[in-house]
Amino acid sequence: MQAFEKPEYKEAQISPQGIARIDGGKVFCELLGSEKKFVICGGGHVSIPVIQMGLMLGFHITVLEDRPKFADYARRAGAHEIICDSFEEGLEVPCLYRDDRKQAACEKGERSSY
Repeated sequence: MQAFEKPEYKEAQISPQGIARIDGGKVFCELLGSEKKFVICGGGHVSIPVIQMGLMLGFHITVLEDRPKFADYARRAGAHEIICDSFEEGLEVPCLYRDDRKQAACEKGERSSY
């Protein structure tokens, strides 16, 4: 619905079958997932306003941070879920880096600097 520019479009209700009525017409909408999720890697000072903006936009916020003190800052900022672990261990997706050395370290399971 974010692609619609008119305010009344943002208020369109989507039926369980995925049909929305807009300007008297029917539009099929496919809903992907039941909840908007936002994963933030790092709990430093920059992540705090990002967490707060994500909460305002209705996202479920997960923060991945390997430093306990910074993980606590993210918790206090309102993140729903905190994973206090290394990035390599905490992410369940392949890691890709523009730096070949970091990429090789990641593939070997070694911790790389961020």
